[in-house]
Amino acid sequence: MEQGFVDILKKLITEQGKEAILNPAKCKSFLADYTRGEYKRESRLLLQAVKAEVAREIDTTDELAICKEQQASKLQEEYFMATEIAVDVVDTLALILRRDTSWTEIPNKKNASRSDKQSGKHRNLNQTQKSKQNSSERNDDYKNIESRDITIINIEKFEPYNSIINLGGHINRQNENIFEKIKNEIEKNIENKDDKDELLSYVIEMERNKNIKEVFRSYYDKFINRLGTYMSIFGPFLPYLVAYLK
Repeated sequence: MEQGFVDILKKLITEQGKEAILNPAKCKSFLADYTRGEYKRESRLLLQAVKAEVAREIDTTDELAICKEQQASKLQEEYFMATEIAVDVVDTLALILRRDTSWTEIPNKKNASRSDKQSGKHRNLNQTQKSKQNSSERNDDYKNIESRDITIINIEKFEPYNSIINLGGHINRQNENIFEKIKNEIEKNIENKDDKDELLSYVIEMERNKNIKEVFRSYYDKFINRLGTYMSIFGPFLPYLVAYLK
C-alpha cells in the first residue's frame, strides 16, 4: 500500500492503540478521521480485512509467516481480492501490528513446500467432493430463475472462475433489473472514469445480448477480466450473470 497510507496507520496505532485497527467499528471511524477523505481504496481494502478478522489473527498468532499466507489465501478465496492485493493488505497489517517487514509468499507458488502442496491437494479434493454433492442443488437454483424468489446458500466453485460466493437470505432476482443494479453499483463505487466507462459498456452489451449465449459470454469474460480489485463489490452479482451461460 502507499507509504502515505501506511504512515497514517502507524500514527493511528501510536495515538489510539491497536484496537483502533482491530475493532471494525473503531477502525472505520478512525480511518475516516485520519485519512480525511483520501486513500478511499486503501481504506476499503483494509477495513474489509479487519472485518474478516485478518488483522486480529495476524496480531495474535505465534506463527506469523504461516498465518500471513493463510490470511492472504482467505482474502483471495472468500473476498475475491487479487493475489497481489491480498498479499499487500496482509503485509501492511503485519508491518503496523507486528513490525514485520518480510514479504509474504504468494500462495500456491511453484516453489511451495511438499507439505503445503499436499495440503492444497486435500483442500481441492474436499472442495471438489463438496461441489459434486451440491451440484444438483445448484442446478436446481438456476432453473426458472427469472422473476422468482430464490434462496442461494454457499455457491461453491462455480465455473469458469472457481470463485466461492457465500450468499444467504431471501433474494428476489428479476431478469429485467439485474443489469440496472450492476450499473448502479458501478456508478456508486467506481471513481476512475476509464474503469467506469469500460465496465458500463460491458454490462450494456451483456444486457443487449442476454439471449445470445456466445456473444453474452464474450462480454461476460471481458467484464470479469476487467474487475480486478472491484471483484469484492461485484462478486455477489456473478451467480445471476452465470445463469445466462447455462
